[in-house]
Amino acid sequence: MMWLRASAREGDEMATTETKYRTIRWQLVMLGVRLTALALAILLICTLSYEVLGKRQALLADMQVNASITGRNIAAAIVFGDKGDAQEVLSALEVVPAIRQASVFLPDGQVLGHFARAGDTTCQPLQASGQGWHLSWCSLTLYHPVTLHEQVIGTLAIENSLAALYRSLGFDLLFGLLAVIIALAVSHQLWWRFATRLTKPLYQLFQLTQKVEKYQDFSLRADVLPDNEVGQLAHSFNRMMGQLQRHHSRLSEELEQRKLAEFRLNQLAYYDNVTSLHNRHYFKEKLEEVVLQAEHQSGSCAVLFIDLDGFKKINDTLGHEAGDDLLRLVAERLQSSVRGNDMVCRLGGDEFAIIIQHQASSSQLEYLGNRLLEVMSPSFNVANTKVFVTASIGACLYPEQARDKHSLVRYADMAMYQAKEQGKNAYCLYLPGSVDDMDIKFRLEHDLHDAIQQRQLVLEYQPLYGSQNHELFGFEALLRWHHPELGAIAPSEFIGIAEDCGLIIPIGEWVLTEVCTQLTEWQKIKPDLRVSINLSGYQLRNEPAMASLCAILERFALPEGSIELELTEGSLLETTEVMRTRLQQLLRVGFLLAIDDFGTGYSSLSYLHCFPFNRIKVDRSFVSRLNNGRESLALIKAVVAIGEALNMEVIAEGVEDEMQAKLLRDIGCDQMQGYFFSRPVPAMQATQILVARNRSADRERVRSGVGT
Repeated sequence: MMWLRASAREGDEMATTETKYRTIRWQLVMLGVRLTALALAILLICTLSYEVLGKRQALLADMQVNASITGRNIAAAIVFGDKGDAQEVLSALEVVPAIRQASVFLPDGQVLGHFARAGDTTCQPLQASGQGWHLSWCSLTLYHPVTLHEQVIGTLAIENSLAALYRSLGFDLLFGLLAVIIALAVSHQLWWRFATRLTKPLYQLFQLTQKVEKYQDFSLRADVLPDNEVGQLAHSFNRMMGQLQRHHSRLSEELEQRKLAEFRLNQLAYYDNVTSLHNRHYFKEKLEEVVLQAEHQSGSCAVLFIDLDGFKKINDTLGHEAGDDLLRLVAERLQSSVRGNDMVCRLGGDEFAIIIQHQASSSQLEYLGNRLLEVMSPSFNVANTKVFVTASIGACLYPEQARDKHSLVRYADMAMYQAKEQGKNAYCLYLPGSVDDMDIKFRLEHDLHDAIQQRQLVLEYQPLYGSQNHELFGFEALLRWHHPELGAIAPSEFIGIAEDCGLIIPIGEWVLTEVCTQLTEWQKIKPDLRVSINLSGYQLRNEPAMASLCAILERFALPEGSIELELTEGSLLETTEVMRTRLQQLLRVGFLLAIDDFGTGYSSLSYLHCFPFNRIKVDRSFVSRLNNGRESLALIKAVVAIGEALNMEVIAEGVEDEMQAKLLRDIGCDQMQGYFFSRPVPAMQATQILVARNRSADRERVRSGVGT
């Protein structure tokens, strides 16, 4: 049994896996055992069948011998009809244990004699008409003809028990099953050894892959195996591992290079390469994080802006390298003066900023500001020269003085300039009202963000009329800002601010959306009505803004020419080809174009020649002087003539009395607008004007029809 134990030891390494998975080895063993069992079962069945046939033939041969002897002995009794002799001859069969019963039948079927073993039951009665032999589940019956001188004189029937046959077969079956069990046990071990030997290399490959997965070690290799399919698999695995190792090495190298590049990019993106302080980009991100943290924790924070006084003179005198050295020395002094969790950044040039985190206060800022002034007062040794540079420092607190990060930065910057105005080398904390002249612009810029969100911006509409029949053909949309504290703010005061901070783009999109929404309703009353809106030069130069305006118009699907864009001459000072392309784009999507404030620019006639305008708008300054002299009238006549020559409509704005309207009508001006007709009114009142004018026009057409 040593080889069995050796086989068991050989599979110990795979035992754990066998309990978890139906492995190939397990499947091979089970397949082999099943095939062996099937073969043994077939062999056992064939053997037993052969035994049954052989024993049956032997039993039948014995019965035929007994029948032949008994038939010769009982022939005389049959001839003479002697039942006693017949019974005596049959009784001699009792010495054969397997015989249960026997009978002798005469040719007419009568029973001459019968023998039955005492205490035994038969499976079936003997028949006189039986021939040959008959097999049942418990007995074998033989019908033997009794002859005399080759003539059949009777029939001898003998029934033999099959019990001895069954006992013999039972022993054979028991022995066969025992042999099968032993054979299966041996087969299992043989198959186990065979499967283990066959699958052990595969299992080793499996273990190797687990090690590779666990330790990420691509240098591992499989042992060289015999030249078969498994060996080829091992060679392929080793080649694959070699490729993976090379690929992993390249990836690791690339990853290191990428990390190094990311580190360098991070240094470039977030650090100043002169002072090694954080730069403006990092300052913005960090400030947003600090403000959000203060907001969520109901805390406070602050920003200090620092501008060096006299740095430009030193930089120009001693050179840029000396200037960089000075900036590094300043950065070191600033860094040494703040707490560990405060952040010093260089914003650019000679500007620095400090972010104060965690419960900042005005007294803390004042202390820090004075300390910074102190550390900046000693001289700096730059290029073997002692130089002196001071600082102007401005500070602002959140949320005590600023409402968000934008105002926090803006107010700190304003406080810094206030410190400069105080004579430099000073610290100034922002206080509302302390810098009113500078504050108003910053306040308007800040409040303009709220104005868009809180719908403080509204549109008013001034009617546009035809000169000859005073027919209402459109409106000009005019933007108004109703400030909750400052009241009505003129567009001239906030449009420039909106352009400077980029808010003109969302404002322009809002205006066009509102106008398109309103015009959709008005065109149900007057289908050919149009509305003019002003287009900023900032919008015209911004390609995404242009695309957005075109998309809004296409979304509302208004009739072509429903929206007219008015541009001032000042907005066309860009390259002619660029502006022409932009204007052609607006025309293609369905806008009309008008040049506003015509005559106040530098090259009006050149613009009319280069750009595809549909209408000229005469500036109100010419219209207002119509009552005072003939010069303005002559200029307007010239504009009207130019419009006729170029097939452009001409509209005069700022018409305030009947005389101006009459003069304009007499010289052929196409359209007019002004206080003489109507002031700019809200949308609801403009709707009432439109409805009233439309009804009046309908009545006029009816009267004209009746008159004819």
